[in-house]
Amino acid sequence: MTEPLQQTEEGTISGKLPTRRRIDALIQGKTVLAVGPGISRHQDTAKLVRSLMSKCGIPMVLDADGLNAFEGHAAELNGKGRSLVITPHPGEMARLVGSTVAAVQRDRLNAARIFASEHGVIVV
Repeated sequence: MTEPLQQTEEGTISGKLPTRRRIDALIQGKTVLAVGPGISRHQDTAKLVRSLMSKCGIPMVLDADGLNAFEGHAAELNGKGRSLVITPHPGEMARLVGSTVAAVQRDRLNAARIFASEHGVIVV
């Protein structure tokens, strides 16, 4: 399901209160929330994604820019007693852990295991 939302001047999803309220209404009664592809790395949008992560009690799937919203904020990315699936490619994982793509590539499985264990998430 897609839904139009308030946007920033750059055309990305706004993090302003009307958008947050609309998203809160949209997720009522839903069983999972997927966030990521195409939402952009705009600062307001990233803040909105992090806010959703902290307030949303249903299982989530984060991919692409949904993950990039946590660059420099990986401590905020945790399962908090609910299912959270993340699907990082090596570049996204490197941004999450503050490393390089080369370092992640050297041991992708271990990078995924460590991140999953430390953050209580499922890494695919």
